[in-house]
Amino acid sequence: SIVDHKHHMAAYAGVQIYQGNQYPAEYRGAAIMGNIHDNSLHWDKLTPRGASYTATFVRDFCRANDGWFMPVSTQTGPDGALWIMDWYDKYPCYQNANADPEGVDRERGRIWRMVHVGKEADKLIGSRPERDMNLAALPSPELAKVLAHPNSWQRRHAQRILTERGESTFGRSLHGDNPVRDLLKNGTTLEARLAALWTLHTMGLLDDNLTDDCSTDKEPAIRAWAARTIGEHGYLLPYSMRILSRLAADADPTVRLAVAVACRQLTSGRLTVNTPPLMPLHEAATAGILSELFLHSTQANTDPVFNFMFWMALEPIVAYDPVNAISFYAGDSDHPDGGLLKNMPLAGIVLNKTMRRVCDLHDEQWLSRSVLTLGRLTERSAPLIAAALQGLVEGQRGKAIVPSEEAIATLRRFAGFADKDVASRARQVGVLWGDASALKASLTRVADPSVSEPERLAGIRALRSQRSNDTRDAMFQVIGSTASDAIKVEAIRALGELGGDSLAERLLPRWEGLSPAARQAAAELLSTREIYMSAFFKALKAGTVKRGDVPPTVVRKLATHGEPVVRQLAEEVFGRFTASSEEKLRLIAAKRKAVTQGPIDLEAGHEVARKTCFICHAMYGEGGQVGPDLTGVGRSSLDALLHNVINPNEIIGQGYENVEVETKDDRSISGRVVENTDARVRMLLAGGQEEVIAKSDVKSLRVTANSVMPEGLEQMPEADFRNLIWFILAHPKDGKPLTEERKRELINAGGDHSSLTPAPGRADGESVALWNPEWMVSCREFAQAPSKLPEFEGARNVLVTHPADAATPASIARAVVLPVGRPSHLEVAVAAAERGAWTLRIRVDGELLREQAVTREGGVWKNVSLDLTR
Repeated sequence: SIVDHKHHMAAYAGVQIYQGNQYPAEYRGAAIMGNIHDNSLHWDKLTPRGASYTATFVRDFCRANDGWFMPVSTQTGPDGALWIMDWYDKYPCYQNANADPEGVDRERGRIWRMVHVGKEADKLIGSRPERDMNLAALPSPELAKVLAHPNSWQRRHAQRILTERGESTFGRSLHGDNPVRDLLKNGTTLEARLAALWTLHTMGLLDDNLTDDCSTDKEPAIRAWAARTIGEHGYLLPYSMRILSRLAADADPTVRLAVAVACRQLTSGRLTVNTPPLMPLHEAATAGILSELFLHSTQANTDPVFNFMFWMALEPIVAYDPVNAISFYAGDSDHPDGGLLKNMPLAGIVLNKTMRRVCDLHDEQWLSRSVLTLGRLTERSAPLIAAALQGLVEGQRGKAIVPSEEAIATLRRFAGFADKDVASRARQVGVLWGDASALKASLTRVADPSVSEPERLAGIRALRSQRSNDTRDAMFQVIGSTASDAIKVEAIRALGELGGDSLAERLLPRWEGLSPAARQAAAELLSTREIYMSAFFKALKAGTVKRGDVPPTVVRKLATHGEPVVRQLAEEVFGRFTASSEEKLRLIAAKRKAVTQGPIDLEAGHEVARKTCFICHAMYGEGGQVGPDLTGVGRSSLDALLHNVINPNEIIGQGYENVEVETKDDRSISGRVVENTDARVRMLLAGGQEEVIAKSDVKSLRVTANSVMPEGLEQMPEADFRNLIWFILAHPKDGKPLTEERKRELINAGGDHSSLTPAPGRADGESVALWNPEWMVSCREFAQAPSKLPEFEGARNVLVTHPADAATPASIARAVVLPVGRPSHLEVAVAAAERGAWTLRIRVDGELLREQAVTREGGVWKNVSLDLTR
């Protein structure tokens, strides 16, 4: 991020960099952004910093006295003033709107025009500087002059019109003089010259000589755009290679960033996703330019924007031939003067990402050759080796690719280095590759109390892949030792992957001696396999494990398990898990009353939040990343927050669904999926634990109708719950003290939901409407239907429906005109329900053409084909 602050609840919308001419000069370049939770627009100042900017808060640009004011888009208009699109609604968040859909305003919206009048409060400012502003009617030479207009609105429209007129608008010669070329060379403002440069580029009139002139211009912005235009052209010619190589050594970091962007554009069609480039180009074509760019990166270059973009430019080359990349970026680091070590930290970042990218290739030969190339380095290059080994540790998570014996021998040599980071990471990689010496050393060190905690934790994580009795015994030795909670918790989590039929019998007798954090990890582990669950339920029934020690996430997992016998045992131990909608609303009403009555202690609320909410959620930089950042989500009013806390499954944000992954060795993991590729599934579990599973080990992946957030938070003592709620609602960093007026505002902001008649949970109608817009969906609301799932049993964009009753089915319908005499077919995929069989009926013009039962026999998904030819 380029900011060092967050505005109230961080609910930003419609950022505009002011480039108009109606306001005083101090506003030029101001970043103006709307804030829908604060009913205001904020003004931030952008200050150049490295290849990017730093934004600092100046003041509120405006603040409304109307709580419905919600600025969602801000534009500079033809008058040079700001025009603001005001959503104008009672509710800023979908949580509020779904809880009270009748309260949503769909009739009104406003556009504000904010002009500067100075001390002349009654001064009238026209919405356009001239009565007749038909720019399209101007001849091209006159339109070229508009490119120098002090307002960006005129410049951009002039550029668009000239581009639409085409390259011949100034005559047949593509390289002759014209007013736009003259403006680029002789313009009196940078804005005018940039507008001319962009216009020549989009018109196809930016020739080689002009680009070369731009690359030596006194203005860094012109030089940067000389590089960018080469990248946008999409092909690399000898002249453009010379220009980019020269600009790679530019003293200005924004120019070097532009070179990196151009190199990425030349080798990939997109900046962040690997797609074919506009013109076929060998991946290594930009290697020389990137070498120049790298060599001009010094130790002072810690700019994260440049470093990231440099890697994105280099990545296609690494994917094509990682060995040559490693040879260059680690090649001379043993040189007496330090070689490429002088380019740290960028050199380390490159090698770290390179080795991780090698792992993603899933090619044993490339991995072996890459490690052997790295092995040419000596201990003088320890920082580079450590960075590269860390890339291997990260890239081998889930399932390791074992290289040649010669490559493993290189790791053994690194493990003998005096540098602790190199030796530790070499042992971790060696364990992942099954090297006996590394395994033996790691087993010893994870149990050694004299070894640092970070090294022991890293060693335990590496050992998770080695399923042997020795490894399991080492984990139990750690659990029974005087090690810190963090180490014991990591050992318990490792046991979950190590497995073993007797694991539960060995772990449960230690329950009494475990800390609360370790008990939570143990409960999560004991809910991952049915063989463990059996012993866990026995311990719960016997009282050796207290029901209160089991976290809500585990209770929900057991209560909603796919096996009926597990659900039955969970109900016997914990009681009925899911409350009805009526019960939820009554509970929310009761808690609302408790929260609004009694003393408030925000410091105590912070402590409760730290122990509960912040395990998974972040707020103003404090906390985890499993759930949404609470700084700007879900706390617009007391009612919105109570609904989110007490009934987290009522509204689930996209990407925060609880996903259940079952592995081929019958392990069950639940959490939020943050990465799902051909190589791995990466999940964040409750409490912040990260789990990486090789895709080849995944048996099934199911998106549930639940949120990752568990229920039951309202069961804490009343004072703790009240303090927690008010701390989240009125965090001190919001900058709004919790006065009586502020309390009333938060209590009443979302309407009094406690007075609503209990009703079934409302479905997400907007998502359903977007499932397939051509089809009309008719389905009563029941549980989570109708709804649209992003993924279900391997299929994407899945519609969930439910009949109203036995005689009234759900339906989807579409009007289609079929061609006479030509083949027409209907193809549909339907999924079997978990609750039992259902019947599919297909009718055309009222005639029943197909009726079949949909069961789980033969698989979940059934493909149905129907010939509609007439």
